[in-house]
Amino acid sequence: MFELNGWSWVSRPLRGRGSRWARLVLLTFTALPFGCSGSDGAAGDDAEAFAGPSDFGGSTGSLVPTSPGPQPPVESVVASGERGAAVDALRLPAAAAAPSQTVLVNPYVEAATDPFSTFAADVDTASYDLYRSSLFNGGTLPAAETVRTEEFVNFFAYDYPAPSSDDADPFRIDVAAASDFFDTPRTLVRVGIQAQKPSAFEKKRTNVAFLVDTSGSMQDELKLPLVKVLLSEAVDLLEEGDRISIVTYGANTSVALDSVDASQQSAIRRAIDGLGADGSTNGAQGIQLAYRQVADHFVEGGINHVILCTDGDFNVGVSDTDGLVELIERERKSGITFTAVGFGLDPNDEMMEAISNKGNGVYGIVASETQARDYARQRMLNSLQLVAKDLKIQVEFNPEYVYAYRLVGYENRALQDVEFRDDWVDAGEVGAGHRVTALYELALNREQMPRGVDSVPGEVSEEPREIEPEDLVLVKVRYKDLDASETDAAREVRRALGFGEVGTPDDDLRWAGAVADFAELLRQSPLVSPTLLDQIQATIEAQVDRDPERAEFVELFFRARPLLEARR
Repeated sequence: MFELNGWSWVSRPLRGRGSRWARLVLLTFTALPFGCSGSDGAAGDDAEAFAGPSDFGGSTGSLVPTSPGPQPPVESVVASGERGAAVDALRLPAAAAAPSQTVLVNPYVEAATDPFSTFAADVDTASYDLYRSSLFNGGTLPAAETVRTEEFVNFFAYDYPAPSSDDADPFRIDVAAASDFFDTPRTLVRVGIQAQKPSAFEKKRTNVAFLVDTSGSMQDELKLPLVKVLLSEAVDLLEEGDRISIVTYGANTSVALDSVDASQQSAIRRAIDGLGADGSTNGAQGIQLAYRQVADHFVEGGINHVILCTDGDFNVGVSDTDGLVELIERERKSGITFTAVGFGLDPNDEMMEAISNKGNGVYGIVASETQARDYARQRMLNSLQLVAKDLKIQVEFNPEYVYAYRLVGYENRALQDVEFRDDWVDAGEVGAGHRVTALYELALNREQMPRGVDSVPGEVSEEPREIEPEDLVLVKVRYKDLDASETDAAREVRRALGFGEVGTPDDDLRWAGAVADFAELLRQSPLVSPTLLDQIQATIEAQVDRDPERAEFVELFFRARPLLEARR
């Protein structure tokens, strides 16, 4: 558990093209024993002094605690910012026994000077998986730095219109907006993208290598035993003509199952049953061997994929995140995609998210038998069967109607505005049936800004304004066909929302907004107040019977709420 010491804007020049500036909210934390809210184990004065930003448009109050207490030492790092490039930030060690953490929150950006928000698509949901595991298995809240708001929002299904087989593009864009969301002056804009849903007969031939961590750290009952469950479920989903191989790394790196046709189930299941954990972890060597297994049986026009099953404890060979990212980037050019699936209660989240992104895969977390089966049956094949690659989103705001906007989440997926039409830039991949949801909070005038919060003026954008005078936002989506090369031009689709179309939120927008606010509270964002918990609860309870995922979220909310309130 962590105590919020304070917050501040971090302002640094962007690196890369141009000389623009960026700001992020920097949060500072001190680690506390679980169940404590202050050094004496009770709610401290600092929490009471914190004025939540549910107070909009006032001249009194502040987001800064009146008694912030001692600040931990800091060191400079580079983090990704709202304005789409690397910015200098600060990493604050929470405590000697706890991992250092950086929690950055997108700021409000003034539309008059910088009307463009650009980012890469992201359909990962591992951050939500970690939250579920923390509560169900450990009875604790997740570490703030593992909470990525967009992954909470994207975990759930929404009724976005799907493209038909006659559509020129493999997805459709849905845009909606509602004013006075949760009885605050903010206007909430939702950008939804729904990919084509594949028919059963459309499944492509699959050539997959499972790279299994069999090091000593995988002996835990929530690790290697669950890997075996996932692999067994995967065997049932693959068909004759598909290929499967298993590579292991631990005390040694070896091929436990040379690539065979998926119809050879007896041999495949013997290899799965024979997996055991022992030794140190040379993950990089295993990755290279798994890629060779797939490359030796490469399926033209099919799915060629490596799935890493690990807790992320690499301690031999190339073991740092940057080195592994470089390795995955090199191998990606061969046409073989890569996904990391984390196992256990405390996987190496930062590393596995980074290498999955660079491998054009979808990162997930498994910490129960149910999650293992669900991942195989509901997410694995959709993650493998892509419908678009290098998908980038740019939202243009009309300064005639919008004073400032804030992208909720996607802090580590931001792009420079000029990179939107730079078709050499790698971006996100979207699988069959996937949905991408992005939320923006708007202040339509200065008086609607949260109390005590400054907007970022930014530098005047050099990008041409394309929005029509009557529109509130213009959403532009740029992507490449799956067979396009790095030098091929991307396709672009757009959808506008008129200012007159702002209305009341539908059930999907209410749900997404409630989930986003809740995730921001888990991150201890200074831009969302705990006073919203009652409205979040009322919103999610109204949809508890809609589907099992929403019902589970409600159950988790009631476990998490007292822990959140004890932290205030």
